[in-house]
Amino acid sequence: MRGAVLSTPAPVTPAEMEPPMPTQIITPPDRFWNFVEFTDTCWLWRGSVRGRTEYGRLWDVDRKRMLVTHRASYEFCVGVIPKGLQIDHLCRVTRCLNPDHLEAVTAAENTRRGMSPTMITHRTDRCQRGHELTADNTYWPPGRPGRRACRACKREWDRKFHAAYSREYRARRTAAGNPVGSKPKGGGA
Repeated sequence: MRGAVLSTPAPVTPAEMEPPMPTQIITPPDRFWNFVEFTDTCWLWRGSVRGRTEYGRLWDVDRKRMLVTHRASYEFCVGVIPKGLQIDHLCRVTRCLNPDHLEAVTAAENTRRGMSPTMITHRTDRCQRGHELTADNTYWPPGRPGRRACRACKREWDRKFHAAYSREYRARRTAAGNPVGSKPKGGGA
């Protein structure tokens, strides 16, 4: 068709557009449980985790905040977490969401139950190298209330530190032309 003018379609206003296909709205608990792997013992979180701690997390679309999954699991299955309490994993698996493995405890109790080297030492009355922490073998550092150290380990650390410092000191003096045992340059007294 020679000479015919092709017209461009008129712009469509938002009111004239077809409505989008309805999307399935997933409630937070439904979305939450989709990421859980149920095993014989633990219910393991398979979604996003936070750093080295590996505590699960999930974005709550409704409240626009990040959920910590073991706390959410406790609230879904047991009830509200009392104010001032934390959730402790009795099984020691940070990805576990099984409410039978979660308990609301105080921060102090949660710390006491922890598996850090300091707490293990506190519970066993032995240092990290196995020395018994008796009254004779326990050093209480001044100005550090509540802290204790193993005297045998401290002696070993002091010996290594002073040996390294002596080597460094002798090397500096020798490099400066003043070996240890010689008179200082400049004719000092």
